[in-house]
Amino acid sequence: MMWMLFLVLVGPCVAVLAPREVSQWYLAAANEDWKAGRHQQAEERWDKALAWTSSETDKANIYFSRAAVHKEAKNYERALADLDRAKAIVPEFPPLLLERSVVLQHLGRHREAIADLLIVDRLSQISGRPTRPEALNALAYARAVGNLDLEAGLAQANEALQFEPNSAMILDTRGFLLHRLGKEKEALADLETAVSDFERLAKKDPSDPVKQGLAVMLYHRALVLQKLDRAAEAQRDLARVKELIGREADAGLF
Repeated sequence: MMWMLFLVLVGPCVAVLAPREVSQWYLAAANEDWKAGRHQQAEERWDKALAWTSSETDKANIYFSRAAVHKEAKNYERALADLDRAKAIVPEFPPLLLERSVVLQHLGRHREAIADLLIVDRLSQISGRPTRPEALNALAYARAVGNLDLEAGLAQANEALQFEPNSAMILDTRGFLLHRLGKEKEALADLETAVSDFERLAKKDPSDPVKQGLAVMLYHRALVLQKLDRAAEAQRDLARVKELIGREADAGLF
């Protein structure tokens, strides 16, 4: 009798929870398979993860997770397809919009990237997430990368610096915007500070994200030095970029 009562009470919970647990297992297994180079198996397990869940939120998470993997592999079209699927479920989720904006920039769709970041900026003003300097810097940097609405981008970078006046990331953004606007001497002042700060950080933390950030700043400084006819110094920065990330700098480095 007790077992029958247990099954009556617990059985419906198991029926609801078991498929979700199976879905989460397939998601974790898919990510591990991809890292191990078993890409076809990973794709099959992502599909099974989606098939095993009826939760729209869980589906959005699976799409988001798979998009991150494809983005890292530079499969930007596939990453965008998954981000679009997730966005249809959670249209105003800042981390998703931030990721989608980066993918759109890699695809050269800069106005769409800026549109996503305008939503992020609005959400930041309402909720404080992401923080105001993070949202403003992301929007300003997208304008710099796309070479669009540069004066608006400069105003946003300056506003972000009011919150974090010593931020190397924001100084890099402003320096890149000033370069786009042809104000090379002002740009160089910001980029010198940004590069110096990140060089110190790289000595303490030689992780890939820090190396990537430093490489971007060095590339921006090289562009400015070239405009100032300081070719030898620019070449040294470009050589350092290759040393840090193992490839030549180009417009896709941002």
